[in-house]
Amino acid sequence: MSYWTRHICEIHGHIVEGRLGYLGGQAVILDGKLVSNQPFAGLGSPGHFFEIIDEHGKPRNVEVRFGLTPLGFNAAMTISVDGIQRARIPGASKDAPVRPVCRWCGYALEGLKPDRGEVKCPECGRHTRSTELGIPPRGGP
Repeated sequence: MSYWTRHICEIHGHIVEGRLGYLGGQAVILDGKLVSNQPFAGLGSPGHFFEIIDEHGKPRNVEVRFGLTPLGFNAAMTISVDGIQRARIPGASKDAPVRPVCRWCGYALEGLKPDRGEVKCPECGRHTRSTELGIPPRGGP
């Protein structure tokens, strides 16, 4: 799925990334792993619910919701923890710089050179397309 808006926030030591797609799709990624995906959520999304463990080892309930700004162009992401709103992140355009991290484990992939259009994560060993990370592909077939 192609995304036009990305939001990134840190909550209780975890990286939460929200993505909105062209056709109303919504996805939430926690520490590089997909935790919730609603392909055709549009404006009627019930929200995304999952659990994290805070810095003290206590489980916390997290809710992520997407809404639109008054002009309706750039969606904002709201994160609530245990029912208390903790962050509201305005939407960024698809041209905003993307932090290149492994989609599976969240490991920073900055500075790695793509091979055959993919970057191999040194932490978990999985591959991610270099274009998805905003890195121009290099290397041959």
